[in-house]
Amino acid sequence: MDAEPFATEPSESGLLTLARSCAPDLAGRGTVEVLSWSRGPGGSLVCAVGAVVVKVHRLGTQGQLLALRLRLARHPLLAPVLLTPVSPEPWELDGRWVSFWPRALPVRPEARTAPWGEAARLLAALHRIPVSRLSEDLLPVGSLCEGPWPEAGHLAGLDRALDALSGAEFDPEVQAVVRARQGLSPEPSRGRSSPEEVLVHGDWHFGQLLHTQAGWRLGDVDDLGRGDPWWDLGRVAAFEAIGVLTAGTLASFLREYHEAGGPLDWPADPATATRLDEAARAHVVRAAATGLAASRASNGPLDPVTAELVDACRRMACR
Repeated sequence: MDAEPFATEPSESGLLTLARSCAPDLAGRGTVEVLSWSRGPGGSLVCAVGAVVVKVHRLGTQGQLLALRLRLARHPLLAPVLLTPVSPEPWELDGRWVSFWPRALPVRPEARTAPWGEAARLLAALHRIPVSRLSEDLLPVGSLCEGPWPEAGHLAGLDRALDALSGAEFDPEVQAVVRARQGLSPEPSRGRSSPEEVLVHGDWHFGQLLHTQAGWRLGDVDDLGRGDPWWDLGRVAAFEAIGVLTAGTLASFLREYHEAGGPLDWPADPATATRLDEAARAHVVRAAATGLAASRASNGPLDPVTAELVDACRRMACR
């Protein structure tokens, strides 16, 4: 195992101990395998210990909100939609919050056909669940989980992505992204679309689509919460707009979403174009900022997708 990620993260021995304490039958005597790491101080780290996936959440994660989200993911209404965490509450290690998950198979990057239908079905099922239907037993007195229902974290994620570029304000590529953000509405794609707030994933992409023995599930609940379901659909619109996805992908995806019972009435809703465009533009800014930050952390060139996203930000800033 590469030791570099643990220079600023909890130790390998600490992760092993937690995994074996949380799920000894699954963790066994396995070693730590790094699955992903958001480079930079305080970034998230995802490791596998046997059949257990251990996620060290980004620095600044609020334990109370993470606990609420883990309990949401274990709610019976969400069992057919979300990957169920091994433990109902997060653990703490070296000042960082840690959660535990069963190991599942992500979508293979080389897959010939992306599972658009499965993704549309899962998002439709998630968006059909209004917050009011979730039981108050998620908030037991005296629990770490006391507090309000969390809002979806997409806006916080947008701001975090831009904060990661601080100190590079004079870089022309960074300036293009910042100007594009300034051109967005103050709170893009916030829950104005539904008469009753629903649950949204907050950071959906194909990396969050996981295959289990029970079928496909959505993973990563860091941004799960009440909000506007258009946000979850905006990334598809964003990547089709910059040419990463084939023309017509969005229309097909939205049609499957609606046929699966998704509450957004596309294309009959007259506000579709405005709301979807708003969400898509916010996704372009967030993805461009994330790609720029990763490029600068590695001192490498921009990958082609990030370059396209930065160009899209330039065009947005000129509108």
